[in-house]
Amino acid sequence: MLKRSKIPWLALAAGLMSVSAVVVFAAAPQEFYAGKTLTIIVPAAPGGGYDLWPRLMSPYLQKYLGVAQVKIENRPGGGGLVGTNAIYSSPADGLTIADTNAAGDVFAEMAKTPGVGFQTVKLNWIGRPDDDPHIIAVHPDSRYKTFGDIQRQS
Repeated sequence: MLKRSKIPWLALAAGLMSVSAVVVFAAAPQEFYAGKTLTIIVPAAPGGGYDLWPRLMSPYLQKYLGVAQVKIENRPGGGGLVGTNAIYSSPADGLTIADTNAAGDVFAEMAKTPGVGFQTVKLNWIGRPDDDPHIIAVHPDSRYKTFGDIQRQS
């Protein structure tokens, strides 16, 4: 259960998930977003964890950023590639953000997975709504013994 004191932090984190471009604000963010629709691309079907975060944070994005509406756009498929491709090709206007599987995106690009239409180094990773640790595990007999071994194969 989330403690009430963490809710504003989550709203900030949601606003800083990942965007296709950095927007330089000439005015306060509330003035920039006033009356506009913020679209959050979710690279998964409705109902899962990646879908839950933006839905929980939408009211707080409206309250603290002043957006008129938060639109959740589910783009499932390809293990998240469809959604990440969508954020990568979205307009660089600050009105479209995403909650992607960043680790999955990086590994898909490293593995040259068919369907990758993005370069992770060109996405602006500006925050995350959680602090889940990520682990890479391989079979004990794998030829990969270190992360460097994996990197050298890409």
